[in-house]
Amino acid sequence: MIRYEQIRREDIPACTALAARSFMDYEYFANYFPDANRRRRFLEKMLEIEFRLCFGQTDIWGAWDGDKLCAVALLCPPEWVKPSAWQYMRAGYGKVFLAGGIRRVSDWDDMNAEAMKPCHAEKNAWYLSSLTVDADQEGQGIGSRMLRECLVPRVRSRGGKRLVLFTNSEDNRHFYEKNGFWLFREESYSYRGKTMGSWSYAMDIRGEEQGMIWQEETKLRLNDFDQYGNLRDEALFQVLESAGSHHSDYANDSVIAGSQTGIVWILSEWRVRITRRPRSNETLHINTWARGKAPAAMIYRDFIVNDDEGNELLRAEAAFVLLDTAKGRLTRITEELFQAYQPREQTVFDDKPGRLRAPEVPQSTCALSLRRSDIDYNGHVHNTRYLDLAHEALPEEILRKQFEQIRVLYSKAVTPQDEVTAQYTEENGVSTVAILANGTVCAVLEFQ
Repeated sequence: MIRYEQIRREDIPACTALAARSFMDYEYFANYFPDANRRRRFLEKMLEIEFRLCFGQTDIWGAWDGDKLCAVALLCPPEWVKPSAWQYMRAGYGKVFLAGGIRRVSDWDDMNAEAMKPCHAEKNAWYLSSLTVDADQEGQGIGSRMLRECLVPRVRSRGGKRLVLFTNSEDNRHFYEKNGFWLFREESYSYRGKTMGSWSYAMDIRGEEQGMIWQEETKLRLNDFDQYGNLRDEALFQVLESAGSHHSDYANDSVIAGSQTGIVWILSEWRVRITRRPRSNETLHINTWARGKAPAAMIYRDFIVNDDEGNELLRAEAAFVLLDTAKGRLTRITEELFQAYQPREQTVFDDKPGRLRAPEVPQSTCALSLRRSDIDYNGHVHNTRYLDLAHEALPEEILRKQFEQIRVLYSKAVTPQDEVTAQYTEENGVSTVAILANGTVCAVLEFQ
């Protein structure tokens, strides 16, 4: 059971030791102090003085697992002013120069001052000087929990609206982006032939609107493109689906593991609006988050996908319900389960379109043959496969188009034993396909 307490003066040695262990491999220090023994001595002396000078002037929080200190955070209010050089020297900074070497410590101090500037230029913002998890407990979600359960509520309780920080670690970049921070400044620093990045991040704190944005990058594969050189619709949906499942894994709600317990997420609807189709050589920057309220029968997942320059490629919304397979009925989504996703209220679409309906009088009907590769871990046709099935019913001239909007409504699962057909109709530039199993509509797809 993790608990959070403000650090007492007698805890400073433990804070110093924890931070020194965790910072040993950081480029931020290793580039300036390549000798490990000298770096360790520098960190121990510098961090001890930093904690002592900041004690009582800033918020220093510890995360405790029983009697063990497992994480430390140094949180500075907007009115905080960094101690002067004279105050550092009075606190014993001369020992830091002896530990690290006068020239190297001076060079590091200069770089550190420059790296902090973008954050300190943010008026009325709280500054997260450091968030350090003990090296032997990294990867257990302690840092994310401390942000969510301690630091953000602390800033909010003090009337703070904005939290800023900077980092020089790629791993830390991904950590902060996953936890709702966005990049507002990027720099780089070179020292004796070694260059490192420096990234400044901010989080806008707006009460219950704050939550997690899961971020990841992906490259497309050669077989994601069709015979016309266009990104296949199914491949596009697979990219979104994968990012969402990775967020679920992070929330300790594995989609596949959940299906084995009999409580499964069922995809109800998709809505995708495409500004520009990604090209084969591009990196896709995917942002996704959960939305809605619990307990409820349905929740939403929103997506925004950008290119390397930050230009939007597409946005999407998916709706999910939770099914109890043993009882054969939908079940309420609990507050505990939903809060694991750190939901947001931000939505990518302002309007609510009408419900999709199967063509009353289809213009054409075709029989479809299922393959084993169409069936997923639930024993049904996988959600994204319906797109390829629908393409079998589209006329050739329609297939050559690059659709700008796609909607999918799922109403019943298709199984390997079913006799499957597709019905197609086109009206006012909108192509609609219904997928039927044994004469019953299982899905409706709309392309325009």
